[in-house]
Amino acid sequence: MQNLIIYYSNSNYNKNLALEIQKKLNCDIEEIIDKYSDKEGFKLYFTGGLSTILGKKTEISNLKSRLEEYENIILLSPIWVGSLPPAIKSFLSQNKDKINNLVYISVSGDGHKNTDKALKGIFAQLGKHTEKYLLFTKKEIDNKTYKEQLNKFIADLAN
Repeated sequence: MQNLIIYYSNSNYNKNLALEIQKKLNCDIEEIIDKYSDKEGFKLYFTGGLSTILGKKTEISNLKSRLEEYENIILLSPIWVGSLPPAIKSFLSQNKDKINNLVYISVSGDGHKNTDKALKGIFAQLGKHTEKYLLFTKKEIDNKTYKEQLNKFIADLAN
């Protein structure tokens, strides 16, 4: 089963988790880069949050990988203001016909409390549901209480 990890991260929580999963699955990985995003500071939170609330998309860099060649696309991203970030909306809408199966993983402030919102956002962009998803809080990552749940999820994914 071929997996490709695609991640978007500003605070490195999702990036670090993506790299951890890559080591466990021994698969390819690629980062989504928002061409107009400031990586830090007030401007990121203000413009990113506002764009998210308004449901906007953004321009992202082209990916090197051919998504259709992978059985599973494992997408990692934060949830901003209860929604998918503009870069993720752009990625999903631009690539919906190339994604065979989407697996969604997120690290955000509210973690699993965002499940319904995240899944609705994915459906709105892809036009189909994802059956495999996992959401963590930043606190779970910081306290390392996520490991057992992640390992079980990866074991199920690998089978």
